[in-house]
Amino acid sequence: MKTVFNNFVLYFNFLLLGLATAVVIKLALLGSSGHEILTEFTDLIFPSIALSIAYFRLAYPYRWRQLVAGFSGAK
Repeated sequence: MKTVFNNFVLYFNFLLLGLATAVVIKLALLGSSGHEILTEFTDLIFPSIALSIAYFRLAYPYRWRQLVAGFSGAK
């Protein structure tokens, strides 16, 4: 169970990294001060999740399998 919790914390960190990356990309595309980023924040949720999954799978391919197995109940 401790491994699943550690993997979840690690994945949450990658989720924050994905969100930060999505914000930076969105700001670069908008070329503005970021006022629109607050009004369109929900548009960043899915790209940030996708980026965090990609970061996590590239960095820790075996932990990804452990995380999925831990949540599904498999050993």
